Amino acid sequence: MLLAMRSLWLVVVALAACGKSKAECRTEAESFGKLLAAADLSPSFIQVDDTLHLVERTDLRPPEFHTAPIVYVTATKITYQGKLVNADDLVPLLAAAHAQVVDAIETGKVPRNHPPDPRHVYLVIDAATPWSQVVAAVDTAAKAELTAPMFVFGVPVTWKAPPRAPIDTELDKIVNDEDGANKATRFAEVTKRLVERCPSVVELFGQVASVEMDKTAYISTELPKALIDCGCKVDMPDFRATMWRLMVNPHPTRVLAMDPDAPATPIAAAGSKLWRDVAPRFAPDVRNAKLAVE
Repeated sequence: MLLAMRSLWLVVVALAACGKSKAECRTEAESFGKLLAAADLSPSFIQVDDTLHLVERTDLRPPEFHTAPIVYVTATKITYQGKLVNADDLVPLLAAAHAQVVDAIETGKVPRNHPPDPRHVYLVIDAATPWSQVVAAVDTAAKAELTAPMFVFGVPVTWKAPPRAPIDTELDKIVNDEDGANKATRFAEVTKRLVERCPSVVELFGQVASVEMDKTAYISTELPKALIDCGCKVDMPDFRATMWRLMVNPHPTRVLAMDPDAPATPIAAAGSKLWRDVAPRFAPDVRNAKLAVE
């Protein structure tokens, strides 16, 4: 969903305030650029909400997207594709996902330069999950031939969102809409409305499709100048709020991927130990692990 909203940058974005001096405009535009530069703009292909508390890491790189099943594990439940499942039901579901990736590879329906690994599975684990359940989740995935777990971690959020703006009430309603397609349409309408008086920002977004570098980084870097070029004839609070929703990842993640072909590091702990206590043993240089309950 967030990915769909982020793609709306390619449509158009802007602001709507008038009467600003050049100095005021420059100050506001550059301040907004610094606000974006301090935030995490990485893609949010793994959805995490405020009810899930991930173990936070600062020693892992932003992940590249790989097509793979995503399993959410907490102390009380397992969730897959938005539905609660038990371990027995999860095995055939993951096996079907594995078979689908294998078929896509065999029939050439995946990128040749970056094909998925059918053994991959994302494990999004709440920090308060007992170690015994973490081991069980890994074992369950392995029964479906998903032997390369990718452990998902959070990132400490050190940046602050801009103050709420009048448009935030409208944006809240869009975000809470369960119809993903409708969200994209409504966000497009909002962004089009906001950019009407700022042709330089419209032009900036029109250039994004042809940019080879990271498009989000390009936008955040070039946006202050585009705002200054149109004299900030925009509503800066509404623009900041909208762009923040579209560009900033509220729950950035990092991934430590296991390689089943690499030598396995033994990691054992008492079953009652929590994931937050055992996770630090998954150092960045751990390429594979053999998990056990003591």
